[in-house]
Amino acid sequence: MKTHFLTALILFFVAKNLICQSISQENLKDNLKILGSIELKGRLPGTQGYDIAADFCIQKFREYGVKNFSGINNYKQFFKLENNRIIGPCDFNIIHAERGFLKLKHGTAYTLRGFTGSATGTFDVVFCGYGISSENYDDYKNVNVKNKAVIIYKANPKFENLNVEPFSIRSRIKTAAEKGAAAVIFVNTPATKNSHPIGSVMDGKGEHFHNIPAIEIDHQTTELFFDGSGVSFADTYNTIIEQKAPNSIELKSKAMLDIKAIYNPAVDFYNIIGYIEGKNVSKKDEYILLTAHLDHVGSQCEVVFPGANDNASGSAAILELARYFSEYKPEHSIIFALLTAEESGLQGAEFLAANLPVSSNKIIAALNFDCIASGDSIQLGNGLTNPELFKLAKSLDKNNLVIKDTWSNGGADLTPYVKSGIPGLYFVTKYSYTNLHLQTDTFENCNLDLFEKVVILAAELIKNIDKGKYERENILKSETE
Repeated sequence: MKTHFLTALILFFVAKNLICQSISQENLKDNLKILGSIELKGRLPGTQGYDIAADFCIQKFREYGVKNFSGINNYKQFFKLENNRIIGPCDFNIIHAERGFLKLKHGTAYTLRGFTGSATGTFDVVFCGYGISSENYDDYKNVNVKNKAVIIYKANPKFENLNVEPFSIRSRIKTAAEKGAAAVIFVNTPATKNSHPIGSVMDGKGEHFHNIPAIEIDHQTTELFFDGSGVSFADTYNTIIEQKAPNSIELKSKAMLDIKAIYNPAVDFYNIIGYIEGKNVSKKDEYILLTAHLDHVGSQCEVVFPGANDNASGSAAILELARYFSEYKPEHSIIFALLTAEESGLQGAEFLAANLPVSSNKIIAALNFDCIASGDSIQLGNGLTNPELFKLAKSLDKNNLVIKDTWSNGGADLTPYVKSGIPGLYFVTKYSYTNLHLQTDTFENCNLDLFEKVVILAAELIKNIDKGKYERENILKSETE
């Protein structure tokens, strides 16, 4: 009788231990649902939505016994960045050359760029190709854009022997402003199949033009502006490509807008960072770094970009891995970092890489999680830079979901650590960008089964690194460096 009781008791504790030490889809789902909720209004850094998401994550860190690094206050690693809040109105419409006033739908026909300026008025419109003004290619040469809105491609031309600066939203706005333009309207070239305007704060570096609205429109809306001009948007593009020369046109329809945003050049931004200390005295001063960006692109008046896959999914994974390893008790220490300002140019990752709370040569490997809850398979980036780490991860893929394609030099938030000499992998799911930066990037459009499998694979890789199955390898330089 006593034997049966002891056997049952042992089985109970084994079962309980197995439950505790397994990745929980339920936890992942709950965290994803909260972090990707519309109520957080896209988690733009410097807004209440981001702060609420951050407080939720910090609460989880405390619950799981994740420690605060000395010198970092309440898990928050502060630094200053610029911030632009679109407070509204967010109105953009057409005075059509033939049909009069046409109401455009915000979020479908157009979006505002994250660093848009403010203005109210009705403006003549000029199409200015790529928006370039240089010695050997000038879209502004034969047109007057003073106090007018300009429509330009959201791309650089790919002509031989044409050297122009890399494309950025701000560089194009600067050129338009120098020509006297009052607003800039961006559109993908007709060669781009998907013209859906997105939410984005990736505007590049440089001066902010607070009095110049920056708008993004789809192809259908662009064609409305071209009506009555005698040529179509698509035909104009074909002429530019064939002649490898500008083909700017003054259009007949007008742009009517009323846009208000508030810009601040220096706002407190913060990463969230903590660690679980390794139980092995001789190994606890060596670390595995896990990162994901918590921020997204925010909201514009009533239009919200929830960012469930991008990147509430990676953030939810970090929280679940923190819970898992708080119970697993690793030999080495594990750093958990939720990064800010990825969407505006990897600034949170770059700040952490330059201000790590431990020596970079003490970090065995870094794993970054970004957009891991959509699609149909798993991709591990940076495998060409760290082939041994990639090989180990692929060997642990029991579900045969990891595709063979990879790349080098990091990728997104992993990049600054790879540049610092830290080997790493970028976890992402293949075909996961269907709803990228759209209002449809919601919890309901996520693939929870795939999400769980990604995090299980990551947990297994971390355990194998922790057990000494991987030794920190040298960074392989690519031929392009």
